[in-house]
Amino acid sequence: MADERSLRQARVFERFWDALVSGRTARPTDELDPDVVAVARRLQALNRPAPTDADFEARLWEDLMHAHSLGASIPLRPTLLPHGNGRALPRHPAIQPRPARPQRRVAVGLSWFATVALVVVVLAMIFFVFRNGQPAVVPPAQETPTAVPTPTAPQPSGWLQFRGNAARTGNMPGPGPVGQPVLLWKAHPTGGAGHDEISDPPAIADGVMYVGTGRGLLALDVKDGSELWRAVGYGGGPAVDGDGLIARTETGQADGVDLVRLRRSDGSVVWTAEVGQQRVTWFPAIEDGVIYIPSGPSDLIALDPATGAVKWRTKLDAPASRGAAIANGAAYVGDEAGKLYAVETGSGDVLWTHQTDGTTLGVPSVANGMVYLSTKDGPTNTYYALDAATGDLKWTFAAPGGGGFYYAAVDASTVYVPCTDGSVYALDAVTGALRWKFQTNGELIAMPVIVGDTLYQAGTDGFAYAVDAATGQERWRFAIDGQSMFSPVVLDGVVYVTTGPGSIYAIGGSESAPVAVATAQASPSAAANSPNSSPSASTADPIAFVWATAGDTQHKLSRPGTVAIDPAGRLWVTSMPGDFFIFDLDGNLLETWGTPGPGDGQFDFTDPQDGDAGAVLFAPDGSFFVADTFNARIQEFDKDRNFVRSWGTRGTGDGQFLAPVGMAFDAQGNLLISDVLRNNVQRFSPDGAFLGVFGGPGNGPGEFKSPLMITIAADGAVWIADGGNNRVQVFNPDGSFKFAIGQAGQDGSVNLNFPSQVAFDRDGNAFVTDQNNNLVRVFDSQGRFIYQFGGIGNGDGQFNAAGSIAIYRGTTVFVVDWHGNRLEKFKVVGPFPPPAAETPAA
Repeated sequence: MADERSLRQARVFERFWDALVSGRTARPTDELDPDVVAVARRLQALNRPAPTDADFEARLWEDLMHAHSLGASIPLRPTLLPHGNGRALPRHPAIQPRPARPQRRVAVGLSWFATVALVVVVLAMIFFVFRNGQPAVVPPAQETPTAVPTPTAPQPSGWLQFRGNAARTGNMPGPGPVGQPVLLWKAHPTGGAGHDEISDPPAIADGVMYVGTGRGLLALDVKDGSELWRAVGYGGGPAVDGDGLIARTETGQADGVDLVRLRRSDGSVVWTAEVGQQRVTWFPAIEDGVIYIPSGPSDLIALDPATGAVKWRTKLDAPASRGAAIANGAAYVGDEAGKLYAVETGSGDVLWTHQTDGTTLGVPSVANGMVYLSTKDGPTNTYYALDAATGDLKWTFAAPGGGGFYYAAVDASTVYVPCTDGSVYALDAVTGALRWKFQTNGELIAMPVIVGDTLYQAGTDGFAYAVDAATGQERWRFAIDGQSMFSPVVLDGVVYVTTGPGSIYAIGGSESAPVAVATAQASPSAAANSPNSSPSASTADPIAFVWATAGDTQHKLSRPGTVAIDPAGRLWVTSMPGDFFIFDLDGNLLETWGTPGPGDGQFDFTDPQDGDAGAVLFAPDGSFFVADTFNARIQEFDKDRNFVRSWGTRGTGDGQFLAPVGMAFDAQGNLLISDVLRNNVQRFSPDGAFLGVFGGPGNGPGEFKSPLMITIAADGAVWIADGGNNRVQVFNPDGSFKFAIGQAGQDGSVNLNFPSQVAFDRDGNAFVTDQNNNLVRVFDSQGRFIYQFGGIGNGDGQFNAAGSIAIYRGTTVFVVDWHGNRLEKFKVVGPFPPPAAETPAA
């Protein structure tokens, strides 16, 4: 196969010949030998009109394929064939593979022009091969004619440029993670100092991530996020080209920004091209060995990635609003006057334009024979679909409520458009009809990506999402430390997400990725309270220990009571005497909130004997209720933590409390509240109105002794830890008794000693904290024992009184170690054994 230089010369000759035979001005370059140029001009002078019969294209392609003794020495594209005007035409639709037949000579059935063109290509290839000192190799003829592939330089594996490809469709190589999300590592390579946030979308190739930041362009190892090299002064959504990286300078913006090629090995500069002032939203697109990028004040330019030389420059009527998409032999780019241009990639000629009603056009996506793009700042913010060949309007979709659309992901049937109203709209790719809508809790300014049947999206609400592409149903969400402005990157079973605060997350799957958590280059502020990562379970264990919080002399949990997870994925742990410790999912302490006392917004969680004091219950909108245990009341707060109201007085009457601790929403949205001293469960409306009570002191079915936390199962059943009776009682949604699990004791799979709380995994298994046995026991939904983990001690995965428990997204388990003054994290990493023979008591 010819080397890269030979192939580049072949492409240059093809463009020269194309211009020559079509009548345009054909300018030879320094890369073409003058003798070859002269021969080409003499051959063109012999040209005769091409045949006009309808079967010419099919016969020409068929004959060229049968006369393939030149093999891979001729860079023919299997989907294109030469035409008499020097242009390329698509494969004729009537041509289908057929059985082998005896070969015949190329000249038979060919026009004089076709013969001349073939001779020129042969001469050119022979010239290039011998000029580079390589003998021509003629492969043997094959019995079955096959298309001759285009020789291309080897490309690195992975995602190579913004939006996944030059057509900007948001399709990623994948595969995506399998199962529930698992944090593989989190890196904070910039240190998070103000302007040092991640400023551009990353590119990944051959196990290396390249990302622009306020501190330069970084190369990071995707295994752990560690830094490999840093090129200060460069950035801008890089694109990979072989062993090079196309980026831009980040200095001298007022005088123009240079485009650069850096070596992927060390970040050193190969060439610098002065292409005029650029914007941060203009990311280079590379297709067929050419770079396409807008340049100020109003140009679209094409450059040679090997040298940085400008191939052509096309003027737009106004400055480009965003970058270009490349497909179908055209570059599609919009300007700030609301006009979309289709520019031929070979010449820079404008093929067509389309004027929209907007003034700011997004980056187009090209697929399905159409160009899809968003508009803003017009009478309505609208999403457009245009015919890619003609620019004719196919359909539009107006943003509901005046929201603004961003760049979409497109597959063969659907366009997935994010909107500033926080929704992803799935539109029929052909008609524009709405198929489904997926709502988040914030704006969407990051673009979604597609891998197979899954849509991945990151938002401003502090979550990354995986969504079923066919139905819009959420598959999982994963908490991140701030808004994400750029598309996730999905490669080799991992989702990579960048955030505004400067973090990079590598998210794997519970069924396909290692469980160990690495905190590569964590921020200094978090490091003081960041737990150690030391998975301890063997590969056969279904549960793996991940970390335990340590704290410091100033920020240390004191007899932690209960743990709950808020809608943003943060962990709230009550601590004596009356405050909350708030952690992220990595165990980093984010803040403390609350003060001890009897006033509004103050709490009393002091319980030096039994623990499990205080609790918080979150509504989906972020508002919450606090069981202020030893102030004998419930307090309500809005999502911004402003006090709303409190209810309850000390006593044993309806609506009164002695020590409320357990809280849960029932199927109707009412609150169930257990009282550890009253030994019953009361039901309230969300505004605090008393609705009823069940239970009472005793050890019979439906009776309690120190009832603690309440958990609602997926079927609406109410599971209550009946601590003093050493069992868990299960009730129907109406409060009627269903069954109980456990009996007093230390030995045996169903022997419990003051159980504290129940939490459910994704399969409906019940995890029960067995406080005085220092264990977590696992039962199936029918109450049959299947597994246990823990044990007494201060080591990893051990407990000194296993207290409250919470499970995040079905597989991540958090357990309060009450006397150990810490929170421990575990992962469900494998299947549980089948249930034991014991059955729950009636």
